[in-house]
Amino acid sequence: MRYAKDYNISLEEKYEWDETKQASNGGKHEIDFVDVENFDWDVAAYQCVQRSGEPRAIVTGLIGGRPHVVVYTMRGDSRRIISVQRASAIERRRYEQRSGH
Repeated sequence: MRYAKDYNISLEEKYEWDETKQASNGGKHEIDFVDVENFDWDVAAYQCVQRSGEPRAIVTGLIGGRPHVVVYTMRGDSRRIISVQRASAIERRRYEQRSGH
């Protein structure tokens, strides 16, 4: 697991997503992709995986002080959001143990 401080991440983030996927995610997880604008990338824990033929980042961090998991892939200089959801109990414990938050 890596942390944002281990990467050179721009402070001015750009996001994109598929509107149909956003609606589906909102119905399933009760969170809007727009909320990722409040994601605290500085204290986030990153895991990189290969899915659907592309590299994806699974990132656990805070939105409004609560742990969330964001899945995205890079498209040019934008993060293309695939999923946003509240962290499960297991994901929260892992994040808290690794990050100290």
